[in-house]
Amino acid sequence: MNDYERKTVLIAPLDWGLGHATRMIPVIRFLSTEYEVIVAAPKKLHYIFKETPAKVLAFPGYNIQYFNLPLWLSLLIQGPKIGLRALQTVRTTRRLIKKLNPAIIIADNRPFVQSKKVKSVYITHQLTIQHDNAVIKKVLNATHRFLINRFDACWIADTNDSFFAGKLSQGKLKISKYFIGGLSRFSTVEGKNKSAYKTVCVLSGPDPKRAQWAKEMKEMFSFEKQSLIIGAVPGKNRFVKDGNITLSSHLSDDLFADVLFNAEKIITRSGYTTIMDLYRLKQNALLIPTPGQGEQKYLADYHNGLYFYKFVSNRQKDISFHDIPNDIKSKFCTKQQLLMLIENKKS
Repeated sequence: MNDYERKTVLIAPLDWGLGHATRMIPVIRFLSTEYEVIVAAPKKLHYIFKETPAKVLAFPGYNIQYFNLPLWLSLLIQGPKIGLRALQTVRTTRRLIKKLNPAIIIADNRPFVQSKKVKSVYITHQLTIQHDNAVIKKVLNATHRFLINRFDACWIADTNDSFFAGKLSQGKLKISKYFIGGLSRFSTVEGKNKSAYKTVCVLSGPDPKRAQWAKEMKEMFSFEKQSLIIGAVPGKNRFVKDGNITLSSHLSDDLFADVLFNAEKIITRSGYTTIMDLYRLKQNALLIPTPGQGEQKYLADYHNGLYFYKFVSNRQKDISFHDIPNDIKSKFCTKQQLLMLIENKKS
């Protein structure tokens, strides 16, 4: 290896739901074979990285909350808190750089985790944020791209032809950008063992909308046997029987892959990381966008009608899914790609 031999890689994922954290799992596993990988994340995300070889450090999070308001208004109300957390992030980043002397920083949608003293890479799948209001959309995208351009490079979690994200991953930057392919926690595991659950619902997103959706799903599947709702109870690898339904906590990668791989029907939010995970396991699903999230609405529409369908009701009929092709794996990021970007200094 060259300049980065036996050096440290610092990875910082956004704490908006779990997707940004879980999609860093393959990045950690790929890079840890050559580097010491340290993850800087809020304590509430630490359990996600227990199965990885990374060392995990406490780091400020934004702790975004949802109210029964449009997303942009919820964010506006929390503006002072977000600003304070951004300042804390900058200060903590400086301390970590001084202490760890990392060779490179990889920030997944953490625009304030960067430094002019250290090569800093921004990971995202959104160069064009979606919003129904044209003015708000323009402001959001201008702000986001301004922040991205402070980095040395941008790694886009999508293919060159924007297979996974559509127009979300399209957009111009002043810095170098690289399409690294999809990122999935299941890139290093396969669903092999049998599972008893035929219908599976995967909860995601922050409360209170997550809790509200859990309640709706419980009512919907109350008479359906062999059904499982993942993410409905705290802890890890816990299963609780609730009538005909089984409720589970967050699942380890191997167990999660087994459950999804064997399911006959999957219902989930149309979060970007979730969609990449399903593609990686070659599993079809019914998608329900989180109300008020333009990105999820766009992704549900974009993927509707071939490998996925938008969920209408539990009695939805006349759905004929196409099989996801075997070569889908070629659309995902590989260890060789990441090492090449770092070692050849192309990033």
